Amino acid sequence: MSDERQHRFPVDSESEYSLQAATFGIISALVFLSQSYGVLIMNKLKRIACASGISIVLGLTIGCASTPTQESAGQIIDSSVITTNVKAELASQDLSTLLDVEVETFRDVVQLSGFVDTQAEKDMAGEVASNVDGVVRVENNLIVKPGS
Repeated sequence: MSDERQHRFPVDSESEYSLQAATFGIISALVFLSQSYGVLIMNKLKRIACASGISIVLGLTIGCASTPTQESAGQIIDSSVITTNVKAELASQDLSTLLDVEVETFRDVVQLSGFVDTQAEKDMAGEVASNVDGVVRVENNLIVKPGS
């Protein structure tokens, strides 16, 4: 899947409220100053407000974007949903050792780690994780306990 895909959940709207408050403040100041100081100052302030608005929008856009080593806000939510679903599927299995499996997800790639009693349990955990909706690949780093 590409990084431009739609996310299952909306991104936190606190930044939208901050943007609205900042925009309202700028507009209020422009209205006040236009009444007090005239057209020349108003034109300069419009340019400054426009530049400020563009800077705010770019800052929010870049701030929510992902990097090669970091997920975007939407990707973090998607990854946590996948992790929860994998853990639930592992817990539904009859083997109690699968409850001790650590599950991490990064950009739809699931990593399993921890210890299991047999190779069959390791293989089962990998198969269960790979069948969960949204999982692109499974890195099965489970270790079979020695002497089991």
